[in-house]
Amino acid sequence: MFLAGIAAFKKNKKTNIKLFIFANISLSLWNVSDLLIATASQEHALFLDRISYLFALLVVPSYFLLLINASNPQKPFRIPRILIFIFFLFIPLLFTPLIISDVQISPTFNEVPGPLYVVFVAYFLIWILLGLFNVYKSFLHSDGLQRNQLKFIFLGILVGLIAAVQYFLCMFYDSIPPLYAYIEMTYAGIIAYAVIRHKVMDFNLLVRWGLAYGMLLGILAITFCLIAYIFQYLFRKFFQVNGLGIVFSLSCTIVVFDIFKRHMKKFVDQFIFRSPDLSIVLNDIEETMLKSTNTLEFTNNLSEKLKQIWHTNHVGLILWNQNKAAFDFLPKNEFRDYIVGKMTENITNSDFLVKTLESERRLFLYGIVTEDEISKLGENASPGQRTTFWKIRRTMRWLGASVCVPLMMDKQLIGFLALGKKVTGEYNNEDKKFLSHIGEVIAQMTSIRIFGPKLINIQAGG
Repeated sequence: MFLAGIAAFKKNKKTNIKLFIFANISLSLWNVSDLLIATASQEHALFLDRISYLFALLVVPSYFLLLINASNPQKPFRIPRILIFIFFLFIPLLFTPLIISDVQISPTFNEVPGPLYVVFVAYFLIWILLGLFNVYKSFLHSDGLQRNQLKFIFLGILVGLIAAVQYFLCMFYDSIPPLYAYIEMTYAGIIAYAVIRHKVMDFNLLVRWGLAYGMLLGILAITFCLIAYIFQYLFRKFFQVNGLGIVFSLSCTIVVFDIFKRHMKKFVDQFIFRSPDLSIVLNDIEETMLKSTNTLEFTNNLSEKLKQIWHTNHVGLILWNQNKAAFDFLPKNEFRDYIVGKMTENITNSDFLVKTLESERRLFLYGIVTEDEISKLGENASPGQRTTFWKIRRTMRWLGASVCVPLMMDKQLIGFLALGKKVTGEYNNEDKKFLSHIGEVIAQMTSIRIFGPKLINIQAGG
């Protein structure tokens, strides 16, 4: 899982996830190093312990930047120069008796703090408290999903900070029982709950990589041991040669590695996480639309198919009608319980959601507009821009849409899909990428089946 974390760090473009992975890797290495140092010889223990504090130094800026980014993800941040200066000032001090003066490994592992260790403690606590203060300020002005996310980030890191305080107190007072490991487990539990329940981090990729490569390495290890045993036995029995079985089994393992690698991630995605196979789903959608004999059947079949794929109770098509210069909501029964199904006012090409889907969708990942992203943008926008975002969100709520997928043909918006909330979970980045491909297929089929060969110029109103 550690290797999967490194892989996710390299591949993931999200700053918050990179910072979270980096912060926890630094914290883990600092913690694990104590176990390794305790098994080292006395002459090497002090040097290794001082090296381990390099990871402790990294914990501070990584968690501080994580908290700053979490408090305002839309605002670009810079590492404070004073933090950089203090960080590099501490590096040479770590290798002197000023921070850690001695280490005892017998009868138990014990660090002896130097005269400037209290300065290191202040560096550690002040910067993380400053980051928590920024999260708290953002929490006071947030609502909905973001408010819950900030609440659990604040609570989780605060508990982790309490664990650090308890660790530092144990350094100075032998009478204090070392409970920091249990407090850290509480921190891990809070963050894990926040990730799963409130989508604080999209760790879908990390978990999938961890499972896929963990299973891959397990299969390779079993394959290697099995082949090595068989061929070692055969070579020794028939040729009286030792060692060739190991070489042969290693060669076979290298050959099967690429084969297993290609299939393992697909297996994890489809059978463990129940992610649909893109090619199969696209073929099913095309087949469903081709079988339809009229517009009503076409939209009904497509709506039911998309509900099955995305595990939602509401999917509708909003398609341009040139005769009334407005959009139709199809199938009509999908919108019966929502505001657009009850009001007489039409949605036209002047609606802010329509304009966003047609010309401003580049602001959103894969061009997929979600209510959560609109809310976040609105909260961080100026008063004038905020009004626009709230109008977009209002239309989405009228439609019962948690996600809107544009249907484009020849740079013209011929309509869009409206998908309600998932029964379980939220729409992640993989879902958005998948929906963008599905939108292209549906747009092409819709333009043929409903609009005919001549596309409507929506900008001209018909």
